[in-house]
Amino acid sequence: MRATICTNKHDHVLHGKQRKDVPILCSLVVDVNYEVRYLSRSLSILCLFIICFDYLFSLLFLV
Repeated sequence: MRATICTNKHDHVLHGKQRKDVPILCSLVVDVNYEVRYLSRSLSILCLFIICFDYLFSLLFLV
């Protein structure tokens, strides 16, 4: 075991880094996409609330 690990140390390190980095990058991209979707959704909800409140206030002031 030690001999194979020592001889293939660089290969293991390289493959390990590649295999570890790719899923991390993919998960980061997924997280960013999720955050952007969540932010855009919350922003649209906020805009709807602002429009509704604006409409209600204008009705109140008109009456």
